[in-house]
Amino acid sequence: MNQYVYLLKQAWASLKGKSGFVSAVVTTMSLTMGALLCVLTLAYLLLVSPLPYPESGNLYTVEHNLIDNNGEVDGTAFTYPNLMHLYAKQTAFSDLSLMYYDADVLVSRPSHPTLPISFITPEWFSLLGVEMAMGRGFESTEALNTYNPVAVISYQTWKDEFTLDADILSKKVQFGDVSYRIVGVLSEKFVEPQIYGVGNKSEVFLPWDYNSISPSERKKWGNDDGGLMVLGKLRSDYSPAQIEQQLASLVSDNWQQQVSGRQFFNGWSIGIKLHSLESVILANSQNTVYLLIAGVFGLVLIASTNIANLFMSRTVERSRQIAICAAIGASRKHLFKMLLAESTLLIGLATFIALYIASVGFKGMQLFLNHYLPRIDELSLHFSTLACALILMLG
Repeated sequence: MNQYVYLLKQAWASLKGKSGFVSAVVTTMSLTMGALLCVLTLAYLLLVSPLPYPESGNLYTVEHNLIDNNGEVDGTAFTYPNLMHLYAKQTAFSDLSLMYYDADVLVSRPSHPTLPISFITPEWFSLLGVEMAMGRGFESTEALNTYNPVAVISYQTWKDEFTLDADILSKKVQFGDVSYRIVGVLSEKFVEPQIYGVGNKSEVFLPWDYNSISPSERKKWGNDDGGLMVLGKLRSDYSPAQIEQQLASLVSDNWQQQVSGRQFFNGWSIGIKLHSLESVILANSQNTVYLLIAGVFGLVLIASTNIANLFMSRTVERSRQIAICAAIGASRKHLFKMLLAESTLLIGLATFIALYIASVGFKGMQLFLNHYLPRIDELSLHFSTLACALILMLG
């Protein structure tokens, strides 16, 4: 141990006079490793890491297909009455939450900001294991047809619109003519699943009863609406294929009875498809990750070639010193340790800088790629990043 410490001190003394070599190697290595750590962490998040929700593998969304008399899919969104019928009658999910995404003007604030809103049923909080910074989520008192005007706001809304007011639970938010009492603030750590598309985040959550669909539209069996969604947890004793058949029969039979007097819908039916929450959130982002990995590995190959050339030049430059050490009795093993100590110092310094570059890169990706890649908000220095850094350093 003492010998290795001595070799490190010697290597440090040798490198102090070679600032150009040190800066070239460390800069190249740290930038390359930083970019590689960013991409590998993103790849781990999107390709390996499970979603940050309890029993996320059992969470599914439901696709509602209107199938015409030619067997072609005419639309892939729910009609309001069909959605409500499914919610009331289904038994395939242990928990099922209704969701509707919209935006409205917050008239109770002087700046009148337009905020994205999710209208949800209380099951949404338990399905996603939502943690609260203050207060509570929706409960049975905010269930369907209770018309209890309360609201839960995101941490960001609490920060931006209410400056982290400690008395937030005594405040109200008003949209349109309705004033909602704030009963909870989501935890800063909570990551909302971006079911409605990458980058779409809700800042306010209101009870389902107050969704912005008009009373007349709520009665139309033939008009579908892409904002209507459901999220449910499958029962363990059913497979997705079984549930698709069960729900299709439940919804289609009732729908055909409701539209039986309308000639336009003769021969039409309803089909149901289940999609795992993971597949909905990730969509086709895996292809982008593979392209990023290919690009950064190309950068690594170029950087490795340049670094190898720099080390070869450094070895040639030190050939006289190495020859003198060999002449006075230094073994090959000792000479190897001497060169290794120098490399270790450079790699260690580059790795620490690379971790800092990666952390800055995460913030940059969250700022500029938030609307292009899912789960970006979850990027941070965690065990996978540190494990990659350690492997790269040892390699």
